[in-house]
Amino acid sequence: MRLSCLALVLVAGCDIPFPLVAPPAEAAVVVVDARIDAPFQPCPVTGGWTMLFGEGETRYLALATPNSWPIAEAVCEGQGPGIHLAAPDTQNELTQLEALVRMPPISGGLTWIGVARNADSNFEKAAFTKITFGVVDETFWAPMQPNNASGMEYGVSITGLSNLADENVASLRAAICECDHREIDMFAF
Repeated sequence: MRLSCLALVLVAGCDIPFPLVAPPAEAAVVVVDARIDAPFQPCPVTGGWTMLFGEGETRYLALATPNSWPIAEAVCEGQGPGIHLAAPDTQNELTQLEALVRMPPISGGLTWIGVARNADSNFEKAAFTKITFGVVDETFWAPMQPNNASGMEYGVSITGLSNLADENVASLRAAICECDHREIDMFAF
């Protein structure tokens, strides 16, 4: 069973530490995310959700309200089952996500996506993984990235040029949610 940090925030008042970690075994808080066992629900088709050319039935939602990376992921998960920060698998998907970032409501700027690194790893490209599992294609990175410039750059954003950059997860950014019903692993980060 996956624990939802959003549920932890609402029920237990956690501070959303990053990287996200499971509560200690001795913790008295038990939170169940009822969405996990809920019947399958199709991805939303209204309210700003859109499909990208060549990406099947997957849908995306641009969130203009700036949040930290962990809060952005919790907001995406709160949209419903099978929804998380967008995790690009192909150059086509990354390019189209970039186009989505340049349109309202975001209209440009660094934007969170579902890629991060574990605090125990270095900042080499191979240390960054998608929230939906798997390593990010090396060609997706902007020149000189990742660089861990602040010493706390665990999250990843789209730069505005169809490239990725690592950033401090506490930075406030817009985000893109993805509905594809793939399993996610928050505790890997």
